[in-house]
Amino acid sequence: MANPNKGEVELTAGDKVYVLRYSIDAICAIEEKLGKNFLRVVAEMQNPATMTVTMMREVLHAGLAEHHPEVTLKEAGELPRGRRRRCGRHEEGQRRVWRSLPGSGGERHAAPSESGGPPKGWDWPGLLKRWLSLCLGSEEDYWRKTPRQLSAHFEAFSDRSVREHNERMSLAWHIAALPRYKKFPKMKDLIVRDPSAPRRPPQTSEQQWAIFGAMA
Repeated sequence: MANPNKGEVELTAGDKVYVLRYSIDAICAIEEKLGKNFLRVVAEMQNPATMTVTMMREVLHAGLAEHHPEVTLKEAGELPRGRRRRCGRHEEGQRRVWRSLPGSGGERHAAPSESGGPPKGWDWPGLLKRWLSLCLGSEEDYWRKTPRQLSAHFEAFSDRSVREHNERMSLAWHIAALPRYKKFPKMKDLIVRDPSAPRRPPQTSEQQWAIFGAMA
């Protein structure tokens, strides 16, 4: 079953359901095979005048590599025909494929180029350097991530950095401010209790004597 939160999508051809997943490793394979950056490939696949069968076959084969490594390049090229026999519309199969590609749905990291043409390609070595410098995982982890996952990791790190900065500033402020209190506050007044934590009832005198007896 495909997980859209990981950038995966299902493709049904004939009686079989395939899961497409475009990790950074898969995207780099497409760029190497087609000789152009991936966002340009996505843009060309959305235009019937520029999309080719070779392009469709290479993109499908790369997307199938992780979950269906047994599918050959030739078999990947035959999947759209199997979908056409099933639903009667070859164009729908094509749209299903390109909608699964990173950058096809107006994602924030797929900005167009300044010239108004196809968007510039991603800087994979630069993103890898950033990934490693932020200690988000190993190099192998990086190449297996999809752009959607990569974006989520970077955004989560940014959110965590903001939260940690605010916590440090709050701590510094309280350290400086507390000595200025005319009456130093009690610790229990500064601690925020977890509202979901059960409250313990106060100990009875019998329970306290029992504890003292055990300690004697």
